[in-house]
Amino acid sequence: MEELLAAGPWTHRQVHTRGQRLHVADCGDPADPLILLLHGATGGWFDWRAQLPALAAAGHHAVAASLRGWGTSDRTPSGYRADVAADDMAGLIRALGHDRALVIGHGLGGVLAWTMAARHPGLLRGVAVLAAPHPLLWSGTRLLAAAPRHRFARRALHLARILALPGPRPRGAAADPAAAALALAGPAFRSSPGFAEALRLHRASLALGARRPAARHIAWLVGLRAGGRRAWVHRLQEAGHVARSIGGVPPIRILGGAVDPVAPPALLRAAARLAVSADDGGVVREPAILAGVGHFPQLEAPAEVTAELLAFAAECGRRPR
Repeated sequence: MEELLAAGPWTHRQVHTRGQRLHVADCGDPADPLILLLHGATGGWFDWRAQLPALAAAGHHAVAASLRGWGTSDRTPSGYRADVAADDMAGLIRALGHDRALVIGHGLGGVLAWTMAARHPGLLRGVAVLAAPHPLLWSGTRLLAAAPRHRFARRALHLARILALPGPRPRGAAADPAAAALALAGPAFRSSPGFAEALRLHRASLALGARRPAARHIAWLVGLRAGGRRAWVHRLQEAGHVARSIGGVPPIRILGGAVDPVAPPALLRAAARLAVSADDGGVVREPAILAGVGHFPQLEAPAEVTAELLAFAAECGRRPR
């Protein structure tokens, strides 16, 4: 457990919200505007270690959360679905003493950020999404070129089965979900010293107990529980219509990797076309696509991602509340 609570210019603490304790790595002055960072399925708060001190140094209260069931956050019997997790994060914002936050999510965390933008627009100063498609692309009411959409579903389903869902499970090296996930990074990162450290931490997180929560989230998202997923998408559509009608949709920024096999540039560009925000008169800018980067932009290109996030945070900060 100690390796998941690495020391640094942050404080590890448990925050009570919605009847549970959630772990956070807290960096910066709590009086500063909050930036809440959400991790992906096989990762944890530690995937944001490069960004936390930089965001804090720029005048933000930077907090990387461990989702319900991950790290030292409570593992509850249920609640591993996007709408519940989004409500958890809304509660966390308030429990941290803030009225609003800029929410940044990667992968699964990006899906939660999209969900928060629809369910809790008044809590958000902005939303930045890394390597995560827009939920409405899965609704069946929006058509995308089949290859990117189906590739996302196939990759997610493959990872879900590795994470021990019912169905045939791969054997050997492919049965290592942390390795399977990080294999989606770009080739430069996979041959770098940072890859071994990321693999060690992802394995430790899953070994501590995140494996089943991750599997249940992915199962729900890719439609193994299709009825619930359809209801979630319908609620997102309704919530989005209400948010737009009151001008409450926050600014949105999308980032991704040019060689991401899960959320390729075509999928992210489609997400930008679907998203409607208060930014640029309601039009979301073209995604920032990072050359040579795969599915983990914040790990593979930390300086570039940090610069993009700081620029976006500055834009959000200039907007009236």
